[in-house]
Amino acid sequence: DWIVAQAKADADKANWLSLEMRHDRVHATFSRAVMENVTNLAILGGDATQIVPNHIKPHSIDYIFVNYPEPPQKTGGWDSQSKHLLSKDFFLSMKQALKHYGTLTVITDSLWYAQLLLKIVAEGTGFQDAELSTGFSTGRKVVEEAYQKRTNTYGERNHVPRSIKLYEGSPCQERSGLGEKTEMSTSYFDRLWRRENQMKRYLLCLIPSTESESSSAPIKKIKNKRITF
Repeated sequence: DWIVAQAKADADKANWLSLEMRHDRVHATFSRAVMENVTNLAILGGDATQIVPNHIKPHSIDYIFVNYPEPPQKTGGWDSQSKHLLSKDFFLSMKQALKHYGTLTVITDSLWYAQLLLKIVAEGTGFQDAELSTGFSTGRKVVEEAYQKRTNTYGERNHVPRSIKLYEGSPCQERSGLGEKTEMSTSYFDRLWRRENQMKRYLLCLIPSTESESSSAPIKKIKNKRITF
């Protein structure tokens, strides 16, 4: 699976954490890791909305990957969505877990859900866009933007808007730290995606806002910490 391949490629360079709600996925990932002797991967089963804010040390994670989150039931307009993982509160929890120079990547094959997430992030979650490169050579393009007002240290609104971008295409490898050898590693979600003949993927690539907290320059460490849901 994807995370086992990533962790295996990152041996002696990074520690990975897989967080799953479903027991069968926890078992499948654990079994694969044991069979392939992957020792830098921990697998947790549980509710991410409880584990991340209550059991992950603040500013301790370099990268967070949210791969194909379950969309809420769509029952009407933007304000009529049922409960889902990526709420504003959970974005705030992920920001708290990330280091000041960390990166959050969210990928989905649902355009309307991607648009909903874009709207949530733009409403104020402490993130800003990672400003990915686009164009033919990257296999990536911007399909939508949302703007949010900047707030200065006195709580006053700045007239210069900040753009949060929704991308279509390949994941943000240049901001994720993923190696080329494992970028296309398959996962449970990849297999479902191909089986259903899905043609497009949408992603958000975000970094903690430099305005909400002081940001320190990246410090090179022997091992990074990466978490995926």
